[in-house]
Amino acid sequence: MALLNRKQVVSLLVESTAEGTVVNPGVSGAGFNTFDTTFSPEVEQYERNPFRSSLGRLASIAGVKTATVGFTTELVGSGDHTVGGDPLPFHDLMLACGYEKVGVDALTISAMSGTNFTAGETITEDGGGSGVCALSTKENDTTLYVTAASSIGTAGALSGGTSEAASAAATNVSTDAAVMYKPVSTGTSTYTVALFNDGIRHRVKGCRGNVSFSGSTGQPVRMAFEFTGPFEDTTDETLITPTYPSLVPPSMLGAGLSVHGDLLVVDSFEIATGNELAVRRSANDDAGAISTKITMRSMSGSIDPEVELQATHDFIGKLTGNTEGLLDFTIGGTTGNKFRIQGPNCSYAG
Repeated sequence: MALLNRKQVVSLLVESTAEGTVVNPGVSGAGFNTFDTTFSPEVEQYERNPFRSSLGRLASIAGVKTATVGFTTELVGSGDHTVGGDPLPFHDLMLACGYEKVGVDALTISAMSGTNFTAGETITEDGGGSGVCALSTKENDTTLYVTAASSIGTAGALSGGTSEAASAAATNVSTDAAVMYKPVSTGTSTYTVALFNDGIRHRVKGCRGNVSFSGSTGQPVRMAFEFTGPFEDTTDETLITPTYPSLVPPSMLGAGLSVHGDLLVVDSFEIATGNELAVRRSANDDAGAISTKITMRSMSGSIDPEVELQATHDFIGKLTGNTEGLLDFTIGGTTGNKFRIQGPNCSYAG
C-alpha cells in the first residue's frame, strides 16, 4: 500500500530523565499544524577498500547515525495570554531552540517621549519597587512591559537604570499580562522528536534546533523549525490524531513595523535564530551520539523596504556607522492571539 505524504504529524516531548534518553512523543506533543515536513537521516559510512586480487571494494559499514526533522508551522495563539494558562501551540518548539518563557507585567504610563526605556534594563520606582524592562518603549507608547514587577506600584515616578528614561508614575499595574519568549544561553532541555507518516514513525532523540520567522503582507507569519539529534529508530506505528489549534492565525496587517524609530514601507521580513548545532559523539551510545548542543547563536534577519530620503531614514549612514536601534512590529490585535516582535539592538549588515 502506498503511503500518503500529506498524512504526517510531528510530535516532540521533553527528555526529563536525562539528556539523550529517548521518550515516546504522542498526541500531547503534537498540537500544531505542520507544512513542508522533511525527514533527513545522516548515517556516516566507513568505506572498506582493501588491496586484493579484485578491483572491487567491500560494502561500507554504517557508523554514527543522526537525523534532522524539519517543518513549518503558524504563529497562532491559544486564546490565553497568561503565564499559567494554556500554552501556545509552539511553546515546546521554542524551548527546544534555546528560548525561555517569561511572565510579563504591564504598567499603564503617560505617553513616552524623548529617550525611552530599553529592553533588559532595570526599571525603578521612586517608592523603591523595581523590575526588568521586557520590551523597549517607543514614542507615544502608553504601556511599559516589565518582568518581576510585583514590587512596582503607582506611588512614584519610574526611571531606567541604563537609558535614564523617566515617565509619570504608573496609573495601573496589571500582573501576568503576557508571556515573552527570549533567547537564553543555559538550561535548554533536549527533546525527542517523532515524525509520523501514514503508518511509519521516525524518532530522533537528544534534539535541539533552530527556528526562523517569516511573513508577507496579508499572510500569517510562518515559523520554520529544524531539529537535529541522534537517530533512534523507524518503526511501523499508527498515525496519531492530535487536537489542533482552534484559533485562526493573524495576518501581517496593521503591523506598525518600525526600524530605529522610523516607520518603513515593508512587504516582507525574515528573522533567523542562527543556532550553531554540534552533535555530542559517544562510543557508548548505539547511535554513536548522545544529543545535540547549541554552541553559538547568530541572530539575523532581512526586510525589503522602499527607499526613503536620507532625512527620513538614512539607510547608508546607519550601515556605515554601525548604528544600533530597535526593530519593532505587531502581528494580530486580539488578546490571546496577538504577538509583538522586537529586536532591541538591531543594525544593518548589508
